[in-house]
Amino acid sequence: MSILSSEGKEGGSDGKEGKDDAARLAGIEAISLPMERFGKGRTDFKRHFFRVDLKQKPDASADLLRKSDEYWQAASDYGLVDSVTRLPDGSVHFVLSLKDEGEIKDLVAADPGVEAGAFTLGGHAKI
Repeated sequence: MSILSSEGKEGGSDGKEGKDDAARLAGIEAISLPMERFGKGRTDFKRHFFRVDLKQKPDASADLLRKSDEYWQAASDYGLVDSVTRLPDGSVHFVLSLKDEGEIKDLVAADPGVEAGAFTLGGHAKI
């Protein structure tokens, strides 16, 4: 399931909608970031929206693009991605829901496509 699709998710294995269960049902691994840094289970902070632009390199492999999409699907399952727009040139515009600007670099750097050089951070701004 892609974050660009509009398919719904089924309930978790224990009858509750759980982010980890949703990730497993979608066939992806849970995101490998310290989720306490991103506020998992906490309600004592405000989230802000940030626009983040990733530029795709023309020689990016289909495998890297798939891994990157799976990573962002997992981030979406955790509530960190509000919206995604993929442009014809391969650039991707995200609206992320984060506590602060510092989380952008952590989240983007862990993208397998960024780690392998298929994408670069084109810019970001608070909206």
